[in-house]
Amino acid sequence: MLEHGRGFRSLVPVQIALAQVRLAQGQSEACILLLREALQTARMQSDSALQAQGHLALGMVRSIQQFLGPALSHLDRALARAQRQGDAAQISLVQIWRARTFAAMGDTVAADHAQFQALATQPPLLSPEEQGDHLFLQGEVARFRSAFRDTTRLYKAAAEHYETTGLLWRQRLAQLRFCQAVAREARQARLEAPEQGWAILENLKGPVEGSGSRWLDLEWHRAHALLLSTVPITDAVVQEALEAWGEVQAAARDLQFPAQILEASAEGAQLLLQRGERLGARARIQDAFPSFQQLLTRLPEEQESGFLGREDMHRFRQTVEAVGLRFILPERADPLADWTPTQMNIPAVPDPE
Repeated sequence: MLEHGRGFRSLVPVQIALAQVRLAQGQSEACILLLREALQTARMQSDSALQAQGHLALGMVRSIQQFLGPALSHLDRALARAQRQGDAAQISLVQIWRARTFAAMGDTVAADHAQFQALATQPPLLSPEEQGDHLFLQGEVARFRSAFRDTTRLYKAAAEHYETTGLLWRQRLAQLRFCQAVAREARQARLEAPEQGWAILENLKGPVEGSGSRWLDLEWHRAHALLLSTVPITDAVVQEALEAWGEVQAAARDLQFPAQILEASAEGAQLLLQRGERLGARARIQDAFPSFQQLLTRLPEEQESGFLGREDMHRFRQTVEAVGLRFILPERADPLADWTPTQMNIPAVPDPE
């Protein structure tokens, strides 16, 4: 109706909202196409405020996908336009997304600075959605820093806030991230995850299955797999965990979330190694290398060291070496479009006699 009536200024927020629904469903390509159309519509109107919305929306999705260079570029452009408009609420939201993006890069100093700026410029009256998003994104920053106690506290606060304001999809996402953080904290301490994590997982099984959200589906299976990693290992537990990580990997491919593909591949490979299935573990790792290249080639080169120091990237590297391959960074200057690792460019370490 807006297109027919040529209501282009009102069209931009509708395109952005529709893109967010497509992402939740698992339709990443449709999401990005809609966001590019929204930004183009904003440019055609020569409207700086609409352009800020378009760049912020694209920066958010690219940050979620962990295409971090493009994410930061869009967020910086959104920040410049929001500052020109004097929009305190949007400035604060852009800054907390910049903090999340810097944290994903492994740049804790820049993440702390951006988070401080977000809180310093936060106006007293934010919408319920914005208030919850600030809590959730602070949890994201803590998660990338492996500060799991802070992570659980912030995700729990975000989930409670979303629940009181009726934002159920966001509440479920925050609850699942809370379960994952609880499991990671328990695994770090070599303890079994508390019963609360399992109770939330069971309570969300039906709502997630009925939501039609591929993203929530990914997060549910990820929480399940991480909780299983805290219980005593048996053949049944290993098999159940392998199936859960397989579901994560499949959903991550649908969503174009390469970091989650790496995580699922590394975790699955570790489980296969425990069962003595070295060739299967090696195949999983080799299959994940194109996703690693996707992440690295979209990362600012000066951020490479911090990014590789992230806990999940360190675990991926350890798993590469554990399956008998050498960890070799792909060429950044002119990466091949269909780069696939082979025994030639990732030489195998000879098996011990």
